[in-house]
Amino acid sequence: MTLTLPIGFRAAGVGAGLKGNGALDVGLLVSNTPCVAAGVFTRNLVRAAPVVVSQAHLFENAEAFSGVVLNSGCANAVTGNAGHRDALAMCELAARATGARPDSFFVLSTGLIGKPLPMDRVSEGIHACAKSLAAEGGLAFARAMMTTDTREKWTQCDAHGARFVGFAKGAGMIHPDMATLLSVLVTDAVVTPCVLQEALKGAVDETFHALTIDGDTSTNDAVVVLANGRSGKAMSPSALQEALVALCRPLAKSIVSDGEGVHHVVALTVEGTATPDDARRIGRTVGTSLLVKTAVFGRDPNWGRILAAAGRSGIDFAHDACSLTLCGTLVLEQGSPVPFDKSAVSRAMGAKEWTGTLRVGSGPGRATVWFSDLSNDYVRLNSEYST
Repeated sequence: MTLTLPIGFRAAGVGAGLKGNGALDVGLLVSNTPCVAAGVFTRNLVRAAPVVVSQAHLFENAEAFSGVVLNSGCANAVTGNAGHRDALAMCELAARATGARPDSFFVLSTGLIGKPLPMDRVSEGIHACAKSLAAEGGLAFARAMMTTDTREKWTQCDAHGARFVGFAKGAGMIHPDMATLLSVLVTDAVVTPCVLQEALKGAVDETFHALTIDGDTSTNDAVVVLANGRSGKAMSPSALQEALVALCRPLAKSIVSDGEGVHHVVALTVEGTATPDDARRIGRTVGTSLLVKTAVFGRDPNWGRILAAAGRSGIDFAHDACSLTLCGTLVLEQGSPVPFDKSAVSRAMGAKEWTGTLRVGSGPGRATVWFSDLSNDYVRLNSEYST
């Protein structure tokens, strides 16, 4: 499938030596005309310098953004005043290379925490990107975001005459609380900053906030969106949010399936709560339970772990009203165990992806959460990450 950026956008990615293996590690995406911008960022109290700078630029200049500059191989997090200056310098370098304003750029970084940016290499990378910007450069931009990802993550769709393209990276330290995960979304739709911000927040709640790999919220989490209006097509706020959900959902699912050491992915649907947020909170609690995750890895249909995790989510429900299915097999009905073929369910749990449904009541709330198992490979990869 060919990646086609929205009208007026160009992108590039180059290898500047930040990773040391020749992989692409500096990216630049720009619009030929000013963009409306929106973003959601990590709520971790330990916020990386790029997050702080990006939030400030969004506050100052949401109606006249130019693009996104990013690097992988170094998170520029917990790097003191020097790290803040480096994040600002990345924006200044991108601005000078493209004839834009420094405060019209989001800056994103991902990689190891506590490591200073090699700004000589970053500078060379940004200049090289500026020279190679092209409407066909989206794939290189996606690759420049990657750290422990095994493949680039991007998606595209059309809605109401406008074009939408999304990029993301993430494989570990994934339990988004935005509002390490990064996502850049671009569109040529006509939209105002307030409408775009609300639509992005709603879309993130339904997608990125519905995934978890290891329960760790990154210092660098950010999802940003740029809209340059070049299509001339506007849409209602609800239609805009639907388009962003359609863009973000496959990105979120691809992050879980490409998680560090992931063997199995579970799509757990929680039903019967008072609100979708309550259902999502139960699902995320189940998805971060070490006992549940190890049972998924071992293909053990130990459904009691799921119910126990749901019970500590902070959402009130009656356990004697709960029903649960695993891989399409009913294992619990109205709070009572149901006899089932454990060997058959265990075999079904051997699939790369499988589903479960937990009903906790009769309310209208419903949400699906995607989570991964916890494997020996995950432990090995992360025990050796910085060495």
